[in-house]
Amino acid sequence: MNSYQPRAHITAVLGATNTGKTHYAVERMLGRVSGVIGLPLRLLAREIYDRVVAEKGAASCALITGEEKIVPTHARYFICTVEAMPMEDIKAGKFACVIVDEVQMMAHPERGHVFTDRLLYARGTEETLLLGADTARPIIETLVPEARYVTRERFSVLSYAGHKKLTRLPKRSVIVAFSADEVYAIAELMRRQYGGVALVMGGLSPRTRNAQAALYQSGEVDYMVATDAIGMGLNLDVDHVAFAALRKFDGQRRRFLRASEIAQIAGRAGRFRNDGTFGTTGQSLPLDDDYVVRIENHQFEPLRSAEWRSTKLDFTSADALLDSLAALPPNKRLRRIAPAADELALVRLLGIHQISRNLKTSQNVTTLWDVCQIPDFRNLGPEAHARQLEDVFKEISANNGIISDAYLERNVNRLNHIEGSTEILSSRLSSIRTWTYIAHKHVWVENSNDWIDRTRQIEDHLSDALHEKLVQRFVDRRTSALLKGIGANTRMDATVTETGDVVAEGHTIGRLNGLLFEPDKTTTDVEAKTLQKTAVLSLAPEIDRRLTQISGCDQNALQLSDQGEFLWDGQAIGKITPGDEFLKPKVALIGGKLGSPALCDLAAGRLRDFLHNEINSKFESLLALKTMAEDPQSFQGSRALANVLYENLGVIRRTDHFKLVKETDKIARGYLRNKSVKFGFYHIFLRDLMKPAAARLMSLIYAFAWKKDGGGDGLPFLPQNGMSSTPNDDRYSEQALNKAGYTRCGTRIVRFDILTRLSEIIIQATKERSDNQFRIAQEMMASLGCSFEDMEQVLISLGYVKNDSEFTPEEFEIEKSRILDMHERQQVAQNKASDPVETLETPKQEQAIQETKPDEKPENYVPKRQRVKPIHDFVGKPVLDDNGDPIIPTTVGLWSRARVPYHRRQRDKSHVGLNQSTTKDEGSSHRRKDKLRDYSKVGKDGNRARGKGGRPRKQWTSAPSSSKKGNKVEDSPFAALAELKLSGREKRRKDKKDKDG
Repeated sequence: MNSYQPRAHITAVLGATNTGKTHYAVERMLGRVSGVIGLPLRLLAREIYDRVVAEKGAASCALITGEEKIVPTHARYFICTVEAMPMEDIKAGKFACVIVDEVQMMAHPERGHVFTDRLLYARGTEETLLLGADTARPIIETLVPEARYVTRERFSVLSYAGHKKLTRLPKRSVIVAFSADEVYAIAELMRRQYGGVALVMGGLSPRTRNAQAALYQSGEVDYMVATDAIGMGLNLDVDHVAFAALRKFDGQRRRFLRASEIAQIAGRAGRFRNDGTFGTTGQSLPLDDDYVVRIENHQFEPLRSAEWRSTKLDFTSADALLDSLAALPPNKRLRRIAPAADELALVRLLGIHQISRNLKTSQNVTTLWDVCQIPDFRNLGPEAHARQLEDVFKEISANNGIISDAYLERNVNRLNHIEGSTEILSSRLSSIRTWTYIAHKHVWVENSNDWIDRTRQIEDHLSDALHEKLVQRFVDRRTSALLKGIGANTRMDATVTETGDVVAEGHTIGRLNGLLFEPDKTTTDVEAKTLQKTAVLSLAPEIDRRLTQISGCDQNALQLSDQGEFLWDGQAIGKITPGDEFLKPKVALIGGKLGSPALCDLAAGRLRDFLHNEINSKFESLLALKTMAEDPQSFQGSRALANVLYENLGVIRRTDHFKLVKETDKIARGYLRNKSVKFGFYHIFLRDLMKPAAARLMSLIYAFAWKKDGGGDGLPFLPQNGMSSTPNDDRYSEQALNKAGYTRCGTRIVRFDILTRLSEIIIQATKERSDNQFRIAQEMMASLGCSFEDMEQVLISLGYVKNDSEFTPEEFEIEKSRILDMHERQQVAQNKASDPVETLETPKQEQAIQETKPDEKPENYVPKRQRVKPIHDFVGKPVLDDNGDPIIPTTVGLWSRARVPYHRRQRDKSHVGLNQSTTKDEGSSHRRKDKLRDYSKVGKDGNRARGKGGRPRKQWTSAPSSSKKGNKVEDSPFAALAELKLSGREKRRKDKKDKDG
């Protein structure tokens, strides 16, 4: 045996069934940069592949089995059957993580040598995981002494329930038999008793097995009859496993099942956290107490040896190949596998003189061995399998190593028929799987991809036809419906299809959408009453089942649609309705009247919990403001504004609360900013409510569950995620826009934070000029994602006015160079579009590199955080004259703030959404300032200008005198007090006025 020096640690994850080993291993693999996992079944490999694709994408995942191969160019994660693992790439160190599942199968008499080989030589560069049962530990300790061990406990309890009759088995049970005849006989009996069963056998294709499993999982049938193929690869909601037999034929003899084999199958019951039971039924005798104790406690005899066969094969001749296959194992724990199917086929083919005499080169021997590797999907025995392999090898030899299209056409076409019984369809399905395997041999088949698609299509058609035959034979929908509607006084049969159609006696009577039954509108009154009664009796169990599933579903199983409806499994089952408070809407079920009232209450309660959880998670910052406002321990200066923000659902206009915002000092604002409050130029809002999920939920509640403040119109504003602005839509009110975090500005609907960003850019652009004006910059239009014309309308709505000003000579030259440069770029682009072959070559400009010492900084160095990005003035598409030359404008549109301050402007129709009329608080502020100004109108005696009763006093004037103090009005203490109370803006205006005077 070749010694292998591991480059990373090896971990053996051992435990019983339902311990999450495979899930743990897949998570470990996805945490690495690359990985490969070998699984015992193709069906399980496909299930894991679909899971990895959903998480990492199809471009990163590869699937390799004997009958299917999907390998993208840049695949990083390979999901394979154990036989199909890319051992050459693994040994070359191309995978960081390598996983081998069900390593205890190294004791399997037919496939064990493959698992042993992977145990010995499959290693990852960073991590290797060996998954299996505890029985494999002694073998691993001997063959991989450097391995470390992790033991996992079963998630649920598996207990023995004794022997039960077939007619007394509980629902969600699986009956296990070990031959097709036994499976069909039990299925027929169960159909008569319970109305229908699903079937799972090893001879079925993965597509058929999945369809039958889905029939069981959906609840259409409550029972399944299966062979031991259910022991691996299928995760079903099984509560009880009943063994109809405890003996099986293993290919050589009929023997009793081992305790570990029973445990592997019984472990399908009670998956994850649900406890399960197992027992016997039918003609099977009860299990021995010793078996029961060992299965319940997961205590089994450890493996004594592992099957082994040499992988170093000599293809120089047929005899050398046989000798290399017969090599003795190098370790006492390894046992030479009994002649496997491929070896038996090889010996039989070498006994044919026509084949043995043509084995002249090592290539001929290699091809013969590859042919012997074709699995016996038909299970017709060694002789029949050898005859098929002989036919394939002769075809390859006669065509220089190629299988002709005519040969494939002849063998594939005879299987492309979906007529016949279940046995005939099963036989065709097994045969087509053989040709699917051959089609994947690119060395043999020239048009390999075409034949893969064709054989896969035929296999799918046969699988679907077989599934339908099994349903027709073993599922009696009439009996099932009658059993569910015990006590019905009508014989009309009603069923629910996968699309939701309710069919009675082959006629559609309506649809079941979620929990709501909609009768067919074309029926008469008499028919409607009859069919409605039938629907009540037949659909009640189905609706109760759905109500039960809804009551116990997790948070991710429910969604809130754009129509304010709760979606479960893609169907509407409820809706939000108005409540007493905005953040406490109510819910109502859509339909469900045919179900149990108690279950309806539970389902409605689950919807309320879902909505409550969504509000608490999405509006966490808003609820934090409520806590701040109500908590006496909070900072006093921030509580008032926090309360106002909460009452206004996290959004207020600064103009509406000008005084309150002004009186909120920096410390209080700091506390509010910690609660996600953003003090914008026009609005004060919560940043967390700007997130798409929170804004969407706020809009839905306002549109469907709030009848005040213009809500409840059923028209939520739901822009695309990340939309900074969108064209104006008059259908939405300003309140509806605000709930989504937007406001109307001219011809655009702009998000609050984008509006704040726009104001910052305007301030920066104004500072870059000396005349307190600015030009429309490219950054302004980019922030809103709008055109130049829309930007003008936005600025007008914000209270800016446009002034046409002539360029200074310096500005004119700059503008001229910009326009000429743009015109030149447009001409270059037109030339490239007209003649794509020719390219314009421009000389490379050498960049002067200033050599500076590493520790020195330039004199004009500015820290990164303090750097201000420059503003680029917008230059439109140049207008051309008759000669095609650009016209240089002599004037430019400069924008400046309107003379009336923003918070004092009266609201009109052109400023809807931003410019508001003077509020009550602002009027109080102005009256207070006027009152303070009265204190400056005092006489030389210090008396007020008005007398008792408010009558105006006679004003006395006197010439100013410098000899007496206090004669001036400005020296009055009341005037000083008034001066202190004046705002900074009023003071500046007063100083300017005095200076001008």
